[in-house]
Amino acid sequence: NRQEQGLLTRVRVKRENDETGRFMNLNQTLVVISAEEYEHARQRHPDLCEELATKVVGSKSAVQLMDPRLVPEESFEHLHSTSQGQRQLDKMADILDELFAFLGPAQEQVRAHMQGIQSAAGAAAGAAMVALGNARALTEASADQCV
Repeated sequence: NRQEQGLLTRVRVKRENDETGRFMNLNQTLVVISAEEYEHARQRHPDLCEELATKVVGSKSAVQLMDPRLVPEESFEHLHSTSQGQRQLDKMADILDELFAFLGPAQEQVRAHMQGIQSAAGAAAGAAMVALGNARALTEASADQCV
């Protein structure tokens, strides 16, 4: 059995506007970083490091994040299977509701999607995290973030 291990990355976001200032394109690049780089960023800008996970399960060091045991423990499937995990998923859904509040009526679609992820506990989880990353990138001014 191959055991998966976490990987620390930084997201570089480049937003492109046309000559009138209208949004045209967004490029995101993931850059692998060392545990030392992550710890440095976590000390200087903790709000930019694992923001969603920190709000749901608490802050973790670089070593804890890369621990192979974390992959199955924090999978949607595992979280869905325990009462504590279900509370964490509910908290995550509340946070996503708040992040997507600017969508107005479409926010219910986001909530339904999150509930679908909880019940499916499968491959759609990655898509939700990508959507969250894209929403953050569109709404934040920061060019470099650690994730």
